[in-house]
Amino acid sequence: QAEKDNEKQCSKASTYAIMVKNRFSAIDVRAIVSNLRQYIGMRVANIYDLDPKKYIFKLAAPDRGKKLLLIESGVRIHVTDYDRDKPRIPSVFTLKLRKHVRTKRLESVNQLGIDRVVDLQFGTGEAEYHIILELHSRGNLLLTDKDYNIITLLRTYKYRETDVLVAVRQRYEIEEAQQPKELAAGDIEAALEACANPTGTSLKQLLSTSFDVSPGVVHHVLASSGISPNAKVSKFDRGRVPDVVELMREADRLLLEMEDANPKGYIVLRSRRDQDSDGRREVPAAPSGDADEEAEGEKVTYDFFAPMMYNQFGDREYIELRSFEAAVDEYFSKIESQKIDVQKATVESKVSRKLNKAKRAQLERIEKLEEDIATNEEKAALIHANLDEVERAIVIIRSAIDTSVDWNELWQIVKEEKRNGDPIADIIHKLKLDQGKITLLLSNIRDDDVTDEERDDVPVEVDIDINQSAFANAQSYFDAKKAHAVKKQKAENAVGQAMKGAERVARRTMNETKITAKIERVRKPYWFEKFHWFVSSDGFLVISGRDAQQNELIVKRYMKPGDLYVHADLHGASSCVIKNPSNIEVPPATLNQAGSNTVCRSAAWAAKIVTSAWWVHHDQVSKTAPTGEYLSTGSFMIRGKRNYLPPSPLVMGLGIMFRVEESYLGRHLQQRKERKLGESG
Repeated sequence: QAEKDNEKQCSKASTYAIMVKNRFSAIDVRAIVSNLRQYIGMRVANIYDLDPKKYIFKLAAPDRGKKLLLIESGVRIHVTDYDRDKPRIPSVFTLKLRKHVRTKRLESVNQLGIDRVVDLQFGTGEAEYHIILELHSRGNLLLTDKDYNIITLLRTYKYRETDVLVAVRQRYEIEEAQQPKELAAGDIEAALEACANPTGTSLKQLLSTSFDVSPGVVHHVLASSGISPNAKVSKFDRGRVPDVVELMREADRLLLEMEDANPKGYIVLRSRRDQDSDGRREVPAAPSGDADEEAEGEKVTYDFFAPMMYNQFGDREYIELRSFEAAVDEYFSKIESQKIDVQKATVESKVSRKLNKAKRAQLERIEKLEEDIATNEEKAALIHANLDEVERAIVIIRSAIDTSVDWNELWQIVKEEKRNGDPIADIIHKLKLDQGKITLLLSNIRDDDVTDEERDDVPVEVDIDINQSAFANAQSYFDAKKAHAVKKQKAENAVGQAMKGAERVARRTMNETKITAKIERVRKPYWFEKFHWFVSSDGFLVISGRDAQQNELIVKRYMKPGDLYVHADLHGASSCVIKNPSNIEVPPATLNQAGSNTVCRSAAWAAKIVTSAWWVHHDQVSKTAPTGEYLSTGSFMIRGKRNYLPPSPLVMGLGIMFRVEESYLGRHLQQRKERKLGESG
């Protein structure tokens, strides 16, 4: 079977094309396992599904915060700094994972042999479970117990080579994992002989598919020795087989050494020439620290990621990141973000087309009404201009009908009179006697005041009701003109309302086809964000508790030497601390702002009472109560003099703080304006 697979892979060489890397190779798995081991000891706080193949494991530890482990069956596994929208109702598979793995500690992360399979162990003893991620073929994600008996999985299948079934209540055969083995010259010779299409298969393809080594690694080692990786098998010098054997052994050593290397990550950028030639979509590059380059806002295309810089990319631009998992996260997150942008653009384009269609329909209706108004006005004017002729035509036709003349015979009489030059018969164009109408060809150019050139002007067809006089027919057209004018005015007035209705329908359509996927970088919150906080006009951080427990926490854990304690003798007033790590004199403006914060967050706000706050030094605040007394949670003893502040106005504001990207910090140094007491922003 392996030989058949090899022949099948070799036969595809004619259609082989270099594409953007979209899944892990064996060396990538080895590198990511090395990176992920730093999270051993963290507990699973929760598990979410992003889609049927993507899952987020939220890991948490008191001293390490929270981490989001992203697993995509058949593609990747890494910790991500990006948050993604999650469905409100978890899948059945996710609920099964939560039931067995949530609250368990991550105990180990391993690669099974050299296969693209990752084994994550959660819990120990009888509560031990394994999450097994397969990154080869169509991929799979399995949950097993401590003995590797499968509890649940994404898909059931059989191994073609061994006919082993991978299904619930079956044992996952970890012993079947492929192990590294020493290559010999005979192995290379056998692979060369087994290739079904030696004239169309490159050496790199053959070695990669035959020995399950990443194509990038094969290219890397071959290029280092001067052997062309793209040389066809039929033209390969068999005398260099020993060199190839040694190079493939070097590739195996690179793979094994990667496990303990904790490698950095590299993202190779697509060259501008290739971007222009194949029309590949562009994604923005990660911040590189080069301010001038960032200012230009150039876009680049991510082409490849790797845990080391391969020789074949020596002349290509690349981005180096602190770890391989950071590179993988950056690479895939940018591609995901780009796909989401394309989906959003598609939906927006669809909605825009609907709105434009509705607007065109309204405008076309108004234009049609304008045409009808002009036509009716023209026909009424033509009847007035030819009032006598129209009246005579009506009388002639009505007289003929009164004599019970056959309608076909009447039309023959009209045509005969036309040939005889009768002027009235000449303007009769059609008989619509079944509708009680005739069609006349009318023109407002009279015979006695036209030139020869004007006589060729085409007259207008006007329908005349034979049951009405010529004047009444003209009046009918004038009435029709007025009716259309009223409709036009209403249509113009309703255009805005109609467009609003179309926008509502469009918004409803967008909601029905809402792009739920959204990806954005997770910002790590600062320690003080769990409290009420602000930065004073003098640059001091001021924090206050939201409740009694936080008041207790602020004083016991976060109040340090040099800090000032601000409070007010009011019910509900929070404990407020001005952080002063430099132990310098705190300006009056900061004291007043902290005092106002304390008063506003007390009962004085609801009662509209203007009163004063006070402040003391950190060493005047104590949790030790006098003998025989008890201090409740959030209450403290103040020893010594209290420094009262001026009455604080019950005024609070809302501010927005922007975090500057590290690469731009140099541009914003010394930009904070220092204000004195009484100055406004």
